[in-house]
Amino acid sequence: MGRSIGQPLGAFYDDDLLTAALTRRSPVWRSNPQWAADLKEIISLLEDISPNIRKDVQKFFLEAGARAKN
Repeated sequence: MGRSIGQPLGAFYDDDLLTAALTRRSPVWRSNPQWAADLKEIISLLEDISPNIRKDVQKFFLEAGARAKN
């Protein structure tokens, strides 16, 4: 996993926020196409995608109707 950031209620990892966004169900992306477009743009700017979330990225691109970044 990514680097842990200690918090009073637990620990968060570098990929937690991205994972939370990526794992929304496809109706969210169909209802909010600009959100999907924004997230696709963000992912395209990432230089290195953690192996821990590559499956989530691929699933997002399938559900959001685009090809995944390798």
